Amino acid sequence: MSTDKSGLVHHLGYADSLNVAISICLTYTLIFTCVRIHLRRNSFGADDVVVVIATLTALAHFAASYTCLTAGLGKPYDIIKANIGQLSSRAIASAVSFVLALYAAKIAALVFLMRIQSKTQRSYLYPILISIYTILAFASTLVVTAGCPSGSGYYWDFAGNKDSCPSKNGRWQAVTVLDVISEIVLLALPVNLVWSLQMPQKRKVMVIVTFWSRVPTIALSVIRQIYTAKLSTSNTDISLSSTLVTILMAVEVTYALISCTLTTSSNFTSGFSTGFGMGHMPEVA
Repeated sequence: MSTDKSGLVHHLGYADSLNVAISICLTYTLIFTCVRIHLRRNSFGADDVVVVIATLTALAHFAASYTCLTAGLGKPYDIIKANIGQLSSRAIASAVSFVLALYAAKIAALVFLMRIQSKTQRSYLYPILISIYTILAFASTLVVTAGCPSGSGYYWDFAGNKDSCPSKNGRWQAVTVLDVISEIVLLALPVNLVWSLQMPQKRKVMVIVTFWSRVPTIALSVIRQIYTAKLSTSNTDISLSSTLVTILMAVEVTYALISCTLTTSSNFTSGFSTGFGMGHMPEVA
């Protein structure tokens, strides 16, 4: 906040906060991806390839968010009005890359579980789920962008674009519901997988709890949607409010990728005597 000579208070914006948040998320994303590659260097598999793809997509999201920052995002709306067309197209790129990176991280988790199960039993469940999640990824990008060209106004101005790009809040609500449901499915899968194996009960619990490190992703998704819904009100500064949404998107996709690495830790993988370089545990009769 700042005060001019007339005594009026002005909001300085969230540009610095956005810059710091994206930079931190970028750093953590790269660190955890490099850690995963190092841990799996002797057993690099399809799930690691998907994680790399998800990381590259996340980098595209961070890059798009940075370009939004250079176009004025984070400053009060009155200041950036003249540059709104350019900012809108960059905001669309940021939203699309966010959705794709998020689902790429989910698919990486599915491929990881499929890789484990393939050593114990054959199942068509995981290929089917991977196909469904891939469809959801592209369907979600269509839902949030269809009929909303950058020329229709600032992408995150839900109230101002209600005629040129209707029901945008409802679209993001639908995307968030699918996001949460797909995460719940991911949380249920290791329970089904672990309980069919012969191992001590304590080990089963440890394996599941380790995979459930994904739970905060659900909370982040809900919080992001809460702030996204506020963009529908006409008495809010759209630029400042959408900056908070952009920060939450970066945090959510970063944690989704971090959780992919956490599930490769010894607490999870040592429960499976699979013989493909992911840790071993003495067999239990």
